[in-house]
Amino acid sequence: MIVDLDGLKLVNDCEGHAAGDELLQTCANLLAENTRATDVIARIGGDEFGALLRYSDEEAAEEWRRRLTGRLKTLNASEDCRELTISVGVAQASTHTTIADALALADRRMYAEKIARRGSRDARSVD
Repeated sequence: MIVDLDGLKLVNDCEGHAAGDELLQTCANLLAENTRATDVIARIGGDEFGALLRYSDEEAAEEWRRRLTGRLKTLNASEDCRELTISVGVAQASTHTTIADALALADRRMYAEKIARRGSRDARSVD
């Protein structure tokens, strides 16, 4: 899985890097609190995290994604923190693909989700 923290650059530019760092920590905590001991979560870029859900197929990963989204809504309903928005892409490595192939597919899916969210947000602002 690839998890992208949406809007980090805007937070850094408008509110400073300390605010951006706080948002990164909130995202990291959310991911860590929602994974098993056998899973691996790592920050792989400025605003991206990778999640290796060991012993999970793509269906189980999609279920994890749904649970994560639900917990994110609960977190965002709390007044204790800044609203957090993420985009997530899921893919499975198999005997016919490599982890690099799965990572590339997850990345494409994450960007497709991000673009779809932007499109729906832009469409709402036009109404």
